[in-house]
Amino acid sequence: MARPFGEYDAKSDPTTKGGFLEDIKITIETKNKEALASLYNWEGVDEEKKSQGMMFIDQMIKYTLKSIEFEPLPKKDTSIRTEDGTLLRLNTRAEGLVKIAYQEEDAFPLNNLSYPYGIKNGKYCLPLYVPVK
Repeated sequence: MARPFGEYDAKSDPTTKGGFLEDIKITIETKNKEALASLYNWEGVDEEKKSQGMMFIDQMIKYTLKSIEFEPLPKKDTSIRTEDGTLLRLNTRAEGLVKIAYQEEDAFPLNNLSYPYGIKNGKYCLPLYVPVK
């Protein structure tokens, strides 16, 4: 029996066929905004940031995917950042990065984007930045 979209546990290898990486790839290739949005962890994200996130997803599905792969986390900690004077943290601990490349050169700044992925409640997800409380 095939698993439902987005349903896999963190004990499985996310790079295998039918895994998390493939789900991200399929959502971009089929330009399925709702399915891609369902892979994000929206917990703690306010409406303004959620709207910005959905616009970002619109951009992610606008172009033709060239490649997608996992990368290890950089040595520099990217889980905390400052934006407009507000200290932000990822809402899920990052396990690694998803590197996405597009065929179109005008896909910049999305081209060769490295985006964190993590595990929340035993499931893979794409974390988002939320204010530190």
